[in-house]
Amino acid sequence: MATIDPKPLEDHLKRISSRFISINKDVKTAFRQHYNNISDYMIQSMKERDNVFKELFQEVKLAGSYADEIKVTAPNEFDTLIILKFPKPNPVSSVPGFVTINISDGINKWRTWVDGNEGKYRRLVDTDGFVIQDGVLDWLRVLVRDILGEQESILRVNGAEYYISQTNHGPAITLDVNVRSSTHGGIGDFSIDLVPALQFQVHSKWVADKQAKSIVKDCRFWNTIPKPNKLRLHKNRDWICSYAEIERDLLNGRNRLKPLIRIFKKIRDKVKLENLKSYYIKTILLHQRLQKPDDYWNGTLSVLFLEMFDVILKHFQTKTLWSLWHNNYNLLSQLRENQIDAIYLNLKSIKDTMVKNLVNEKPDLIYKQILTSDEFTAMDESERKEAVPKVEEERAAEEQTTQQTISGFIHRLMKLFIVPK
Repeated sequence: MATIDPKPLEDHLKRISSRFISINKDVKTAFRQHYNNISDYMIQSMKERDNVFKELFQEVKLAGSYADEIKVTAPNEFDTLIILKFPKPNPVSSVPGFVTINISDGINKWRTWVDGNEGKYRRLVDTDGFVIQDGVLDWLRVLVRDILGEQESILRVNGAEYYISQTNHGPAITLDVNVRSSTHGGIGDFSIDLVPALQFQVHSKWVADKQAKSIVKDCRFWNTIPKPNKLRLHKNRDWICSYAEIERDLLNGRNRLKPLIRIFKKIRDKVKLENLKSYYIKTILLHQRLQKPDDYWNGTLSVLFLEMFDVILKHFQTKTLWSLWHNNYNLLSQLRENQIDAIYLNLKSIKDTMVKNLVNEKPDLIYKQILTSDEFTAMDESERKEAVPKVEEERAAEEQTTQQTISGFIHRLMKLFIVPK
């Protein structure tokens, strides 16, 4: 295999990360304030409108790419876990990666919460005491819809006006937000995914096959969320396990790990590989995080990038990506074979083209593999502008060197031919 000079790739990846992946601090602050405004308003309204929600609600927790600090380009999506606590919940493993949750031991308290409203809440808990995930999700979707309907989808909070529409995707109640006006900046669009979740302590209720003590340090909780099951749309007892807080802890303190994930997500977005979920990319690199020594992630970004690219390709070539936590749970089993093949072939083409360009000493073409056409044009113009002062600086330095050489030559001649008086 031809030798590749990693330096051009290193320079290009750093430029891409700085300009098109990193999130502007002021923009991040503004949209975080918008998120807080809407999240606080919705939770307070839900507690005021529904007494059972008030009893169940514990707190909200940010999850997903924003919380993990692996978001790309803009803070335009906020994944929010709405932590609910049913009385005396008992999680028991069912199929790999999923649990059922039974509250038979707390059923008397549950009956006091729904007293007089059994019909309204009967879909949340079945006659055997199991919490029904699609029932919980449907209940909250209606609750959110009614609150937005009362406000005609317009909220005015803390000097900002928002137009909000509700859509439902998977386990999330999605609020698509348009910031119409604001006294603290951040005009534009973003979304909030409200995801109901149950929370359990790591050291008292642990169902994963991987032993907690071998991975978990400071994290205290794991969660279950109501991911819809296409095979069972109604009365579904199975909740998918989520270890977001623990995984976030694993991401921290590893120099190149997060930048690598962000770069691969940028490539994914550029070629619009919608089936290449962020969680797949994160899981692949977390497997490597657990296998590699700590100082591995201090290596050169370009070298790590090429190595991790091959690791990602291997997973999609073999069509296997095992859960970090549960044995016999292949995350890619959620995709069809042709969807996995499409991801592999697209990524392989990108990797092969990158290597070819580096071998042929055409590193600028790397930009075309990662950036959109508009971004590529902007980068090209930027580099040409940067090149002008460099050329002038080099010319001035060359002229100065020439003058110094001439002056030195004349000085030596004078020493040779001019006799002192």
